[in-house]
Amino acid sequence: MRKLLLLLFVSSTLLAFGQQAEGRLQRLRAKNQHSTALQYLKRATLATPKEWNLAGLIYLESGMPDQAVQSFDAALAANKSEASFSAEILFAHVDALRQMGSEQAAAKRMDDYSSAYPAHRRSELWVNRDEIGHLVLPGGVTMELAKGLNSDYDDFAPVQFEGQLVFSSSRMQEGYEKTDKRSNEPFIKPWVQDSTKVRLFEMGDQPLTYASPYHVGPVHFGQNRIFYTKNELQKLDGLFRLQLYARSRMEDGTWGSEEAFSFNNNAWNVGQSTWDAKRNRLYFVSDMPGGIGGTDLYYVEWGADSIWSAPMPLRIANTEGKEMFPSIHGDSLFFASNGFPGQGGLDLILLNLETEEWYMVDDINSPSDDFSPFLDGMGSGWFASNRKAAFGGDNIYRFTIDLTALEAEQAKKDSALADEDAARQANLSVEGEIDYPGLPVKAGQWKKAGGTTLFLTLPPLYYRYNHADLSTDEQAKLAFVTQTLKEQPELHVIVRSHSDCKGTEAYNLLLSKQRLVTVEKYFALQGVTSAQFHGEYLGEAEPGIPCEMDCSICPDDIRWANRRTEFIVTNQPRAFTPSLPSSVAAEGQATVDASSVPMTKIVPVQEQKTAEIPVKAAASQANNITRKTAVICYLVTGSFKTGSLAEARVQTLRGQGYAAQVMRVNGMYRVVIPMNERPSAPELDFYRQRLGKVWIAKVGG
Repeated sequence: MRKLLLLLFVSSTLLAFGQQAEGRLQRLRAKNQHSTALQYLKRATLATPKEWNLAGLIYLESGMPDQAVQSFDAALAANKSEASFSAEILFAHVDALRQMGSEQAAAKRMDDYSSAYPAHRRSELWVNRDEIGHLVLPGGVTMELAKGLNSDYDDFAPVQFEGQLVFSSSRMQEGYEKTDKRSNEPFIKPWVQDSTKVRLFEMGDQPLTYASPYHVGPVHFGQNRIFYTKNELQKLDGLFRLQLYARSRMEDGTWGSEEAFSFNNNAWNVGQSTWDAKRNRLYFVSDMPGGIGGTDLYYVEWGADSIWSAPMPLRIANTEGKEMFPSIHGDSLFFASNGFPGQGGLDLILLNLETEEWYMVDDINSPSDDFSPFLDGMGSGWFASNRKAAFGGDNIYRFTIDLTALEAEQAKKDSALADEDAARQANLSVEGEIDYPGLPVKAGQWKKAGGTTLFLTLPPLYYRYNHADLSTDEQAKLAFVTQTLKEQPELHVIVRSHSDCKGTEAYNLLLSKQRLVTVEKYFALQGVTSAQFHGEYLGEAEPGIPCEMDCSICPDDIRWANRRTEFIVTNQPRAFTPSLPSSVAAEGQATVDASSVPMTKIVPVQEQKTAEIPVKAAASQANNITRKTAVICYLVTGSFKTGSLAEARVQTLRGQGYAAQVMRVNGMYRVVIPMNERPSAPELDFYRQRLGKVWIAKVGG
């Protein structure tokens, strides 16, 4: 790749020298002297796998994927021992094949990578690639080279400032002929396109060019500041590393003095920033120690004391590859990465910071490097790419999205998702003893029989992703609850709302609260008073089906089952200690002390000393069962992606005295304990104390 800025982020680690060619290539690559390395490769004779692999890395980093593939293939042929190559080599081979358009060969090599390094996030993303969102735009995207802007040099990182487009470029400057010896091209500087021409970007009486005699840029504006990346003037290990600086805008419109970013360090690179005004955060790129890839995304928060917080990695975005060029627009963070299962080189990724949902931007990405995105409005923006164009190097493109077609397609998807969720709910086996239409009759029978304790669990209501509204059908179900409460004022309804794991904990807690408030408002409109209503909102804390993998790739049928509101009709509301919404608490409902609730007597299994097990569990070990009992439901203790994980859970439970077993349900491995009687709510609490998150499933469900 020709992008000078990317070359500066290549690892500077010097490896042990072997043969002459190997040592020479290592030294040149470590110092980013790719131009010299390419000249050396023209006359060098390579023989070992290490030499061929080094050549492949240099070719790939120099934007020559065809020569890189040939070199990596030669390394494979020379690898007589069939020893596994490093993760860097394997993925570089994958990347080069993708850039060449050899998708099948790239997929096979990526399978080799995930087999050799199964714990890597890149492997996890690859194995679960079908779960990754793809931003496919129905009306397509109109793309064109930015007019009057590009040159035969590298042009990239466009941003808008006061109606003008500011960008980075390595084009020649009049009167300044110094070049980067590693690439034989001019140094990167910030430029601006105004109404008449392209010129160096100025800050007051002089261009920002003078911030460093070497590379300066990209730049970003925010918080009345300009943030810019530049080379330090002091070498370390033979490298001038990149660091982040800022200047503040004064009240009179002038720019203050240069301020070094608090976490600059000449031992690693820091740069490529974007300001998030909503969260008071600065996102940036670094290869500092502790990351998982070549470069990772980090963020710091600007405190009330005018001090930056400690850098935190943006874990949802980072991979073992390169994550670069962040750009914020509302809740959307755009960035470039070569660690996702994309089309090749750097691909554009869209991450929603609230929901933590991310998408591959398919309609813009290509097998080449696509990077430095910037949105200047809804459905329009800029990005850079080194795909073939009329100009050489990296070029800036303008794109526009057909929002009318996008909105129409989204409406169709919402309708289809609603139908799909309705079908799921219709076929769901639930833990409750009663459905909504049968609730009034069941509660009436209990009252006539003179019952003393009532716990009727109803099927949950489920929600579309990121929604809190109730459909007409769902409101009709709640009408039966309203009828029951009005007919029997001594009864109460316990309502517990949840979210799935997508998104931050704070966001999910708020979303579950909104779902609870929706139900609360319905009951209030129907005349159900706060004396008969207890509510909890728990966010993602108590999933109906725990996701045993990274939530970003958790199957939707599992996440759907967790987007729910649960209902229990009871005459013993003190069996719960709800965390009430502020609107309910204001009406005078008090929380209760759960310690005052009498527990059903728990009888341990005979001679079992490792755990107390409720008597209702038909899950005792075989030598402890004194008579055969019918299994009427299952206590589910986990749902796993693989059988090996499920079996490990089974062995742990059996060691505690539970006759656990594995059931295959909807492609997942569910670990269950058979029950000869459905546990009461207090008994379920007991199980949760002993076993963690558990739920009930009917036999056959």
